[in-house]
Order: sequence, then C-alpha cells, then structure tokens
Amino acid sequence: MLKEHPGWIVLKKLRGMCALYELEGRKVTITLDPRKDIVPSLIHESLHHWYPDWPESKVEKHERLIMNSLTSSQTKHILILLADVLNKKIYYRKTMKNKKS
Repeated sequence: MLKEHPGWIVLKKLRGMCALYELEGRKVTITLDPRKDIVPSLIHESLHHWYPDWPESKVEKHERLIMNSLTSSQTKHILILLADVLNKKIYYRKTMKNKKS
C-alpha cells in the first residue's frame, strides 16, 4: 500500500489517538502521529482500509497478530518504505512549488 498510494500517508500530531483512517469519496488518508507507535498504527489503519466491514476488535486482534509475527528485519523494511514515501512526498511538494513560481 505504501508504494501504491504514497499520498495517503500524513504525519501529524493527533489528540487522543495514535492514527486516523479517513475515507472521503475515493480519497483515502492515513494520518499517523509521529509521537506514537508508527508501525502498529500503520498496520491498524491499513487493515481498516482493506477490511472496512471488520469491527474494531477484529482489526485490533489482527494488528497484534501481524506485529507479533514481524521480524526486526521486516519492521525495518516497513520503516524504510515509509521514510521513502514521506521523502518523495516532500520532494514532490517542493517541485510543485518551484513550478508555480
């Protein structure tokens, strides 16, 4: 999902939550609080996207199962992909600002 939809991921301080999944029409946004556990939050919100009919308890259960099964190397790879997506998003924004000038 990170590679397919890089624009979906936003880092922002949130109040009272670790992450937020928003669906407006066809636009999806996953907001992650950088002060919280980013990888579990990303997995949790991705599960909401992939399985919108699941109740919160089922999403939480599968988030835990996935997190407990990930190796350190796999977790590192997820963080590298996330950093790459966020870096490209920043680069894209800077490029678009330069084109408008």
